[in-house]
Amino acid sequence: MRNGETAENWGGESRSLISTIEQADLNLTSCRVLMVDDEPAILSVLLWAVQDMGCAVTTAHGGQAALDKLCKECFDVLITDLIMPDLDGFFLLKMAKKLAPEMKVVVMTGSPELVPYIGCPLDGLLVKPFGMNTLKTVIAKCAGGVTREEEQKAKSVQRRMERKRQ
Repeated sequence: MRNGETAENWGGESRSLISTIEQADLNLTSCRVLMVDDEPAILSVLLWAVQDMGCAVTTAHGGQAALDKLCKECFDVLITDLIMPDLDGFFLLKMAKKLAPEMKVVVMTGSPELVPYIGCPLDGLLVKPFGMNTLKTVIAKCAGGVTREEEQKAKSVQRRMERKRQ
C-alpha cells in the first residue's frame, strides 16, 4: 500500500483496472490506426511499434495519400504529422473530422507552437522526438485501453489481493 492507502482502495482500483485491461485486449486488437508522415523512416519505426500493440496499422506517405485512404477505409485513430509538403496535417485533420467525426486524432510534430492553430480538438499530442512508450500510451488511451505498465501494475495488485484473501 502507498502512503496510507487501504486494501479496500487497492482492491477497488485493481478491479476497475482489471476490467479496463480486458476491454483493452478487445479494443487494441480491433483498433485500426492510420499513421501519416512524409518521412518513410519514421513511418516504418512507428508501424513496428503500433503493430506490436496488436493494432491493425495502415501507413500513408504524406497528406494526400492519407486523405485518399480516409475516403476509402474507416479508421479508429489517425496519427499525423503537421508539416508535410503535399497536403499538410492541418487540412488533413479538418477533412478527417468531416469524413469521420468519431475518429480519434493525434498529432505528432516537432513544432508544438503550431498546435493552437489546428482548428479541431485533439485526442493526443506527440512532440518529436518522443519515445515508443509515449506513443503506446497515447494509442492505448485513444482505444480506451491501458498501457503494458498499467496492466502489469493491475496484475500485481490482483495477486496481492488474492494472497491476502487466502
